[in-house]
Amino acid sequence: MRRGNAPSNCGRRAAGFSLNRTAGRSIHDAWKELLQEAGVRDARLHDARHKAATMLLVLGVPTRAGMEVMGWSQMAMNTRYQHLAPDLAKDIANQVAGLLWKTN
Repeated sequence: MRRGNAPSNCGRRAAGFSLNRTAGRSIHDAWKELLQEAGVRDARLHDARHKAATMLLVLGVPTRAGMEVMGWSQMAMNTRYQHLAPDLAKDIANQVAGLLWKTN
């Protein structure tokens, strides 16, 4: 069942896990249980998706590889889920400046 703007591949199986249901439980319940068992702070699964996509960007993972990891077929998903952190933008600007105004 699709909700809102959820991608059509939401229910596909990845690494043996259903993205909609896990052993009859909702993905929401399974996610909350996983967080509790791991002893980490509560967080929304949707936020984790944004964070994972952004971490792939920060790590310099090639776009097509990141899309495969995240299960995306549309380039627009990169724009939606990856967020360029100010520190990363500054580092990029400094690298470009170093190339343009390189001193001998």
